[in-house]
Amino acid sequence: MNNDESEFFPLVYVACAKSYAKGEDWGTWVDPVQSLEEVQAQIQDLLDCSSVKNADDYFIKEYRGFYGLPLGETPDLEELVEIADKIWIYGASWAAYLLDNGESSTEEDYLDRYLGESPIEDKKRYEAYKKYKCINIENKLYIFIKKLPTCGSSVLSMLIQL
Repeated sequence: MNNDESEFFPLVYVACAKSYAKGEDWGTWVDPVQSLEEVQAQIQDLLDCSSVKNADDYFIKEYRGFYGLPLGETPDLEELVEIADKIWIYGASWAAYLLDNGESSTEEDYLDRYLGESPIEDKKRYEAYKKYKCINIENKLYIFIKKLPTCGSSVLSMLIQL
C-alpha cells in the first residue's frame, strides 16, 4: 500500500477483493472528497462491473494525498470521507494534527492550534472554503486546471482570481 505525500488532493485506489484474490487488479481511483453516499455508489459500481460474479467485498489498495496517515486497507468510509474533506480544506497540517492527537482530534482544537485565534482570519478562511471548497493555493490551482478545458473565455478572469 502506497501513501504518496507528494499528492495534495486526496484519492484512494479501491480494488475488488475477489478479483484480487484471483490475481486480477480490478479497481479504480475514487475521490473521497464528496458525500459518503457518492463514495459508496462509486465503490458499488466498481463491484457491479467486476470480472468476478457476486463481488461484494473491496479494500483500499493505495492512498494518495493523505500524508502518511495509517488508514489501512478497510477504513470506516465515513471517517475516510471526513478526513479527506479536512485534508482538502486544511492540507497537510490536518494530517499532521491527526498523527499528533489521534482520536482526541477535533476541528475546533485544530483551528485553535494551527490557525490562531484571529476571528477575522478564520472568517476569511471559512468564506474562501465556502466559495471554492478549498483553502490552500494548491487546491485552487487544481480546481482551475480541472475547469480549464471547459472555461473558454473566462480563463483570464480565473487567472486574475488566483
